[in-house]
Amino acid sequence: MANVIHIARRQIALGPAAEAAERDRLRVLLQADGDLESLNRLLCERIRAGALGPDAPGLAGHLWQTTLDKLAVDQPGYGAGRASARGA
Repeated sequence: MANVIHIARRQIALGPAAEAAERDRLRVLLQADGDLESLNRLLCERIRAGALGPDAPGLAGHLWQTTLDKLAVDQPGYGAGRASARGA
């Protein structure tokens, strides 16, 4: 139960800024506007359609940062280790 409370506190503390940064990265990457959910849906559609591939500028960096931000909430020790391993 204590772990859930810690996760909830980290989500409250870190979530809004991480989501805003994710939305901003998606707006640049996709050259589109919208809320986070619709931009993530558009990202998935473009990847599925082949319009965005692994070499798309900014895609890998966006996915990496989004993952690290989510890990900072759920598994903060793991995310920090991955960030330093990457040199971020």
